Amino acid sequence: MKKLYIALDGGKKLSLGDLDTFTGKNFRLRTVDRNQYQARISMGINENDRDYSLHSVFLEGLKSSSNGYSYLDCSVEARGRKLYLLIKNASRTVWQESFSLIPLRKKINLLLIILGTLVLTGGLIAALLLVDFSSGPEKPREISQGTARE
Repeated sequence: MKKLYIALDGGKKLSLGDLDTFTGKNFRLRTVDRNQYQARISMGINENDRDYSLHSVFLEGLKSSSNGYSYLDCSVEARGRKLYLLIKNASRTVWQESFSLIPLRKKINLLLIILGTLVLTGGLIAALLLVDFSSGPEKPREISQGTARE
């Protein structure tokens, strides 16, 4: 079963739910340390206890609240095979982006399969073009006899 997750600064992963039924979610993340003005948010898919990274965002210039922590209000929405991520800090948008739900590793594998198929098909076509399919007995070649010099 595929689960969508998000993690702040490589810490504990917050599960956003089952990927097949995910439509969207709003949530709040808090930075790990006080007076932390930078953070990294990573999103990915967990499938059979293996993590596949979808996207990673490095945020700078975060504003802290009165207690010293920075709070990030996040909104994730799924439309088709794309995720739309909106991150706000202190009522201002610090990151907004959309990205594909297909992990990069799987995209590369799919691309390699397609390229391999094209190379194999091209090789077969080239081999067929080089083979002589003419039917009938082969004509003997005439041997020309030249004059030998002594």
